[in-house]
Amino acid sequence: MLWGTATGLSEVYGDTETGLAISYIPPPGDRVVQRAILEPGISEQEEFAVGFLDVLASFHVSSGHGADPAAPETWVVIDVRGVGGFAGQAKVINFPDPPDPDARKPVHVFVVLSAMFGARQINLRIVEVKKMDAAGVYGLRVEAPADLGVKLEEIRPSTLGIYIDDVVFVEGQGPLGDFGRTMAYYAPAAPPM
Repeated sequence: MLWGTATGLSEVYGDTETGLAISYIPPPGDRVVQRAILEPGISEQEEFAVGFLDVLASFHVSSGHGADPAAPETWVVIDVRGVGGFAGQAKVINFPDPPDPDARKPVHVFVVLSAMFGARQINLRIVEVKKMDAAGVYGLRVEAPADLGVKLEEIRPSTLGIYIDDVVFVEGQGPLGDFGRTMAYYAPAAPPM
C-alpha cells in the first residue's frame, strides 16, 4: 500500500509492501532523494539526486466507450516533461501492458476532493492507457477500488492527485528515474457550437 505525507518543503512517499520510503526536499533543479529501509532495527539511509518532472494534467468524465457505451468513464490526461537540464524533453513512461493491478506502477492517481467524501484520499486503479502521438502525453482511464462500494463517477470528484515515480534503486549505482507530481482539475466538455 502506498502512502504519502508532506510538511513544509519536505515530502515523504513509501510503500508498506516493500518497506521502502523515499523523502525529498526540493532544492533548485534536481531533488535530493533519501532512501530508508523501514524494517525494525534497521536505520540505513542514503541520499541521491534524481530528476524532477514537470507534470500537467486534467481529467474528464466522458460518455462510455468500452463494453457499456452508456456507462460514464473517467479519463485523466497527463503531459510529462523534464525540468532543469532536460527542460521540454518528453518523459517516456513504461506502463504495464496490459494494465496489471499487482505490478509496480510508475504513475499513481488518487482522489483528493469529491462531492461525496470532501477532502479524502482514495487511491484509484489505472485500467487503460492510451499513448498519444505527442511525446510525453498519456490518457489514463481510472476507476475506484472495488472496496469503495461506489463507482468513481458517483462520488463526483473535482480534484485528483497524480504523482509519477519511476525511480528504482540499483545497488552500486543509486537511483535511476524521475519524480514528479501535480493536481488534475475537472475539465468540463466544451459547449456545442
